[in-house]
Amino acid sequence: MQASGASPVTTATLWCGTTICAAFDASNTLTAQYFPQGEVDGSQSYLYTRNNIGSVTALVTPQGTVVGQYSYSPYGQMSTTGSTTTPPPTPAFGYAGMVTDQSTGLNLTLYRAYDPKLRRWLSRDPMGALGGVALLRAGLAMPMALGGSGARWVGLNLAINRYPYVGNNPQNWVDPNGDIQFSPWVRNCAVGICLVARLGCVVANRDPGPEIEPTESPPAVIYILPRKSP
Repeated sequence: MQASGASPVTTATLWCGTTICAAFDASNTLTAQYFPQGEVDGSQSYLYTRNNIGSVTALVTPQGTVVGQYSYSPYGQMSTTGSTTTPPPTPAFGYAGMVTDQSTGLNLTLYRAYDPKLRRWLSRDPMGALGGVALLRAGLAMPMALGGSGARWVGLNLAINRYPYVGNNPQNWVDPNGDIQFSPWVRNCAVGICLVARLGCVVANRDPGPEIEPTESPPAVIYILPRKSP
């Protein structure tokens, strides 16, 4: 999209897994690269600072200069601060780590687009109402301490309405791919396998936790697997 009377600009993006990792112009020349820690835009490199749900809150040069700061409403409308004469650059990733589309103001994910003004997804949840019912049933059968409460909430929300963003609870839940919402602490589970303990999540490949005697029962294990495209 472009402003009335303006020349169209073609940008192609390369997806690496579930997110973008590079951008190219109409002649297939590499113009930007994106990483979890920051981005390289042309000849300029920027590092990200993020908040608790993964939103990019500042762009910092390798020399430590802050070139832009960003704040968000609870549902993701971005506000920027910077030089009064030169607007700060817009990061490729913004609210909750989703891709920022400057031309439309939408936040893009692998499965669908989110409108922070409407506070809603623009298409239905790919998991579907039947998936929500199944998740609700699983939550009812699961102990509260092992995530039963969260599973019930997510399942009920999907079964009733497939458009709201993270069950109208954006301070405690994220949905970076547009297919399933979860607590931001899941981002810290590097291998996707968490040992659920009384005080939280112990990442298997970082901290195995205390040794378990043969007479003890092992802690419950939740497998968090990537969702395949339908």
